[in-house]
Amino acid sequence: MQYIPVLLNTALQYTPTIALGIYIQCFGGLRLGEVTNLTRASITPKGGNCLLGMIVNIKHRKLRKDLIHNITSGGSPKKTRRQAIYPYFDTLLSKIYREHIKYLNKIENKNSENALFLNKRGFPMTGENYRYYFNKLKYKFIKILREAGINSGDDYTVEYANQLEFKFKWSTHIGRGIFSNMIGEVADNVLQIAQARGDKRLDSSLTYLQDTTRMEYKLYKSETSMWKQLLNDVKYYKQISN
Repeated sequence: MQYIPVLLNTALQYTPTIALGIYIQCFGGLRLGEVTNLTRASITPKGGNCLLGMIVNIKHRKLRKDLIHNITSGGSPKKTRRQAIYPYFDTLLSKIYREHIKYLNKIENKNSENALFLNKRGFPMTGENYRYYFNKLKYKFIKILREAGINSGDDYTVEYANQLEFKFKWSTHIGRGIFSNMIGEVADNVLQIAQARGDKRLDSSLTYLQDTTRMEYKLYKSETSMWKQLLNDVKYYKQISN
């Protein structure tokens, strides 16, 4: 968590075209294809300039009509839904949102399709475009972390930066993982995690339920009723999915 503000501020400085997308992924759990299918009209701000968060309407919109099959490269949303984006780190979301709208107002044109994320030509951003900017952000972020650790004598941060570059494989989906871990820490059952992530099946969500320290404490310290409630929730979810 302590490095997320660094990631977001790095995005604001070096890859501002996707800074809002990174925030939405980290604090809303959106997949790449869901981000690239958003439009300006799909956002409902909560508070002025999203000071209290936002709600995004996720669905497939066919924004790139110039591409084969009229799809937005990067995939389509796996589940149509309305997703809350939470205002972590005080006014950071509001700041990123304001800067993003300023950028859109400068670059959008008749080909923009009201898309929330545009490439440098003003066309709706494809998954390939987004990945390009994300990789640029990724390596700049690692460099900043490493230099900060070296300058402050923080060996842990230096080692963490080295692992991010040479040991761990991570891509745009890291934002969804960050969101899932945070939801898992506060969720009371697997249904809450599945609903927050927009999952159709419980399998993916169970990992985050089992791995959290808070749920581990519940499993060993709480009353038997918690187990019964968990089983009932799973049974209910299967019923409504069939």
